[in-house]
Amino acid sequence: MVDARKALLEDIAKELKAKCNIIKQSFFRDDGTILLSSMSLDNTEKMGKLVKFYSRQMQINNYFEQDSNSVHLVLYRVSVSIFLVVISESNTELITNQLMEIFKKYSKRLDILYHETPSTFKNILRYIVIGQALDMGPEPVGSYPEDIPNEIRMKVAMKSMLLLTAEKEGAVRGIPAIIPFLEYNSIGVLYLFDVPNEAARGGAYDSCISILVDESYRPVIYENMYAIETACVEAVELIKLNGDFAESIEYLIERLDGIDLRKMESRGKSHEIEGIMKEQIKRLSKEIGR
Repeated sequence: MVDARKALLEDIAKELKAKCNIIKQSFFRDDGTILLSSMSLDNTEKMGKLVKFYSRQMQINNYFEQDSNSVHLVLYRVSVSIFLVVISESNTELITNQLMEIFKKYSKRLDILYHETPSTFKNILRYIVIGQALDMGPEPVGSYPEDIPNEIRMKVAMKSMLLLTAEKEGAVRGIPAIIPFLEYNSIGVLYLFDVPNEAARGGAYDSCISILVDESYRPVIYENMYAIETACVEAVELIKLNGDFAESIEYLIERLDGIDLRKMESRGKSHEIEGIMKEQIKRLSKEIGR
């Protein structure tokens, strides 16, 4: 019986080799799992570790490159699920143009076979908790779903509010921050804000919206951060208008669920992680090119 997934990867490899002077290539899942590779096992495993670690930050249809004399190494995220590493003597423009064609032609099929991108936000949403730093300490004042255990509501509210008061991870009011919630296999998008209240110390309660989503969809969240931030801003305005947390959460869910999670970003070079990986990739590209 033909393995449809492996056959698709082999077709992509053949297409690239026919159009670029590809020396070696490797396909990885976003968790670093090796799918198909013409590199040595040692170098493939090293690249897999890098893919696993940095897949949390690289967006779909983005790449970065590393040159070593006449040899170019390009790491490219061809879909939510799949990374492709190519070593070639062709120039970077030719390589990335061909990778763009691969993206257009195969990205959706790859995700159907390996990890289909959800169509709605509710498919990846785990919890929403609104917490406030009240006089007796951090408390959850609103949450979704309705049957969320109180222990989870309290833990999420406390972790988020402690983040606020300690200002860790770059979290500041009015700017979303992303932090892991490993105990729930989730990542959290935190939006910190103030709710005016005359009874509160300083005239306002420190507050936080925590949106927890499935950890495996981190790239989708990064690609839609502007839309998520906009939804949070509007929900906060509603809270300040009428003080109804339940209504604000319903509105927030409606706005989040209207985000098209399948929408892809335009092609670009991934500057965010290029600097971090540059030395590691430089070393590996020399080894692989031998």
